[in-house]
This record gives sequence, C-alpha cells and structure tokens, in this order.
Amino acid sequence: MMVLLDKQLEAYQSVFLEDGWAHQHYFGWKVVLDLPGLRVLRKRRAVFSRYLMLLTKGGEPSLTKAVRRALSWGQLSDIIVHDFDNLLPEEAELSGCKFSRAGKAERLLNTSTFVVNLTLTKDELWHRFGDKSRNMVRKAEQLGARFAPSENVSEELMEFYRFYTKIAVKYGLTPPKEKLLGRMLRDGAAKLLLSRDARGGIIAVSILYLAQDKAYNLYTASAETAPTGLGQFLYWKTIDYLKNGGFRWYDLGGAGEKNEKSGIYVFKKSIGGAYVDLGEEYYYCGEPTRIAKTFAHWLLTP
Repeated sequence: MMVLLDKQLEAYQSVFLEDGWAHQHYFGWKVVLDLPGLRVLRKRRAVFSRYLMLLTKGGEPSLTKAVRRALSWGQLSDIIVHDFDNLLPEEAELSGCKFSRAGKAERLLNTSTFVVNLTLTKDELWHRFGDKSRNMVRKAEQLGARFAPSENVSEELMEFYRFYTKIAVKYGLTPPKEKLLGRMLRDGAAKLLLSRDARGGIIAVSILYLAQDKAYNLYTASAETAPTGLGQFLYWKTIDYLKNGGFRWYDLGGAGEKNEKSGIYVFKKSIGGAYVDLGEEYYYCGEPTRIAKTFAHWLLTP
C-alpha cells in the first residue's frame, strides 16, 4: 500500500490510478496494458514513444514482462515506472535494463500529497484545520473575502491566467494550455472555484480535476492584493463545497518533499489533510533513444 499516515485514508487510492484521470483523457496517453497492480500508458510523438508504468502491490510479477514488451516493439522509447508502494530496490534491473531513480526534472507524477477525507463530519474537518488556519479563515472573511463557484468561465479563466502568469515568471513554471483547461471545464471533468472581494472582484481562482469520488487541486492562483488568510479561506470553502457535493476525497496536489522548511509542504499540512507518500519513479532510456533525442534537440535548437 502507499504510505498512509492516517487510518482515515486506508481506503484511499491515488487519483493517478483512476480510470478517469487526466493523463488518459487530456494529456495524450493511451492505456496499452491493464493488469492487477500494473497499468501501462503510452504516449507517442513522431518516432518516439514514452511509457509510464503505474505499479502497485501485486503488479511486480507482470512488470518485467511489460518492460520487455515495450522494448520489443522496436520503437525509440523511454520508460518510467512509478512505484506507488516502494516495491523496487534502489538499483532496479528489469528485463536486463538498469533503471535509475528519476530526478525531480524527470518525474512525471508527484512525490507526495495531502488528502482530505471528506466523509468526516464538518466539525471534525474544521478541527483538523488547526487553530492558526481557522483564524486565517476568519481574518479573510473579516476583510471581505467571499466564496463562489464558477459563473462565467471565459472571464474567470482570463483572471486565472493574469494571476498565474506572474507566479510562472517568478518560479520558472510553464502555464497550462488555455484550450486544454477550457475543454476540461466544458466537459465537466474540471471545476473552477473563486474567491471574490467585498466589491465582487475576483481575487483567487482554483481549478479542480474531478475523477470518480475524488477532486484534485490542479492549480490555485491569487491576486497580489489578496487579503491575509485568503489561501486558507479558499481551501476551507472548497472542502465544504466538495463535501456537500458528495465527494469522498480532496487531493491537495503536490506537496513536495516532507520538509518542515518547505513553504508548500507546511501550508498544505496546515489544511488538515493526511500526508500520502506517492512512491519513487525509475527511469530508463536506451542508448539509441538517447542519441536520437540529442540529435533531435540539436536540429530544433536555433
């Protein structure tokens, strides 16, 4: 099992393992093998293929065969194994290929997350928020913050990009494609939630991906003039909104490394969810593929 540090999460399965997850519906991946404990996704680009193998307990006996099968198709390819349950050794060798532990830049999925169990009572969820976070919610309300679901997706997406672009520039991030987010929202696979100020202006936007009984926090961005406590306010109102909507789990998205000095980790911990270690990733790229990628990069570089 994934490392769950809260008994309330014993029934939790990562949103990445859901049939309705975004990789299979919006990010160009196709399921090519689906066995107990192992799901293999493939994404093609020109002559290259990338494989993402989602491994959980029980899938170990099938993993070597899956790697051999991927390599036997004679394509230029690389393979990433996401080991949710930390089943593989430090030095993983599969079908004669040595897999290295993926670095941060090579990883496709998060290292960890915090998950809120929405089946708890509202009083229990509020208690788990903690004194400081509850005070921040009250502070934001006193300063005029208001919560609302989406009303005009076009206008609200425009505000989201206005907020998010500044964050992306500051931290070197790539903004999500607007057409893709718009499609998710139109399909009902994503939900846009807002915070407004006392005058009705949008001051924060959250975009959630919905899969089965789970909601996953894809993006959250706010105005530079956002009042104190707005982050805690928006997350608390989202928890209440999802609970009333019948969702069972709220996945807060990537939490990074378990480090009390990390701002993202500390903030998401303060929301009251339970920490979930999502395991390691292992990467393999054969020499022909490595050479071809280097050559392609050289051709495309101005």
